[in-house]
Amino acid sequence: MIKKIMCLALLGAMFVMATGCSNGENKTNYLGGKGEIKNSERENGLWAVYDDEYKYFTSYDKALLRLDKNGNLTVNCDVATCGHSLESCKGNAKDIEYFVFNDRLYKSYNEPREVGGMVEYKGSIIDCESGKVVFDNPIPEDMSEEDSIDDSTEVSHVRVLNDDIVKVEGPRHAYLLDKDFNVLYWHSDTGKFPWGTIYDNTYYYINDLYQLIAVDMNTYESSPVELDTKIFMCDRNGDYLYFTDKFEELYRYSLKDGSKQKLGEGIIVFSLLGDYIYWYNNDIRNILDLDGKLVCDCSDYTKMEFDCLIRIEDKVYAIVENGVAEMDLDGKNYKEYTYK
Repeated sequence: MIKKIMCLALLGAMFVMATGCSNGENKTNYLGGKGEIKNSERENGLWAVYDDEYKYFTSYDKALLRLDKNGNLTVNCDVATCGHSLESCKGNAKDIEYFVFNDRLYKSYNEPREVGGMVEYKGSIIDCESGKVVFDNPIPEDMSEEDSIDDSTEVSHVRVLNDDIVKVEGPRHAYLLDKDFNVLYWHSDTGKFPWGTIYDNTYYYINDLYQLIAVDMNTYESSPVELDTKIFMCDRNGDYLYFTDKFEELYRYSLKDGSKQKLGEGIIVFSLLGDYIYWYNNDIRNILDLDGKLVCDCSDYTKMEFDCLIRIEDKVYAIVENGVAEMDLDGKNYKEYTYK
């Protein structure tokens, strides 16, 4: 259980308790809501967190938004005079991403620094309870000089792969870390798609040559999976990987027996959430079941980017201009929430 975050009103500051408590105790957490903070359900794409009272999203202008159960969308700050630019403001999400790992709330933070007249970012992972930096995302010591030229300590993406492993990416490197943020494995052949998954003690990712790479987490030996095509996007549901290739075709690949089945054409980008595939290409937006059959034509939902969807409980969300869009998992009951 996530350790709860108590509000000390007299001190005007937040801290997380060292012992867990239930959501029913109605305690105020680090972000100002009630109860346990949880991750949204997704291995790739955008993250979001939520609790018993609010769902939290990062807007295009880097404000942390909160959506309550009545559909009110506001910046996550109750100070009327606050401009939400200070790092201490809980409504400021610039260079910050919140996530839950090993029952604790963390945030990635990229601190801007001026170096030789240029702005560089020093990335780190911070424990929200203690404020302690638990990982500083160094450039790998064994990285080639050629690769390290274009690399930095900036944290580009954080993905919780399972209860024991979190993936932290920089511009040219990716780390797999254990519960104590010790490095288990790293690689520098990161592709454009920040995805990874753990299945049967094997780590899968897409490299910079658009290959699916499998890494044995016992020996840390890696090898490409023979798929006879270049992969653009990929995600997993159970024993199957779903991917699109350079020919804009959607496939389902069995991790058990290596069989491959074509499910659709004209598909470039997609999200895989639960039992549904959400894809779009230009003006077309469709929802498919896991066998590739059409569930809903959502082409009227022009503001929703179907490669950047977020699932929280029984709803799907997308960040849109000036707000958040919402729909049921099967595409019904579309609505938009705006904030000022």
